Amino acid sequence: MTFSKPVIATDAVEASIDMIKNEYNGYIVKEQNIEELYESMKKILSNEERMRVIGKNSRKTFEEKIITSLFLKFLISL
Repeated sequence: MTFSKPVIATDAVEASIDMIKNEYNGYIVKEQNIEELYESMKKILSNEERMRVIGKNSRKTFEEKIITSLFLKFLISL
């Protein structure tokens, strides 16, 4: 997310579900589902524009959720 790249994560990690919106800033696949992982990778790699847009959305999500959260924690600690 930090580097404006699409993310592919499994549904086994709860944080992934909170951060990733399927086909907006990445893909969430079922744990150990190799076919679903393959299809998600194929979607990203077969369309350069899609890869760019999803990567951009990934960075946007990172900035909105992570950086804002860290900044608020910093302000509270003052």
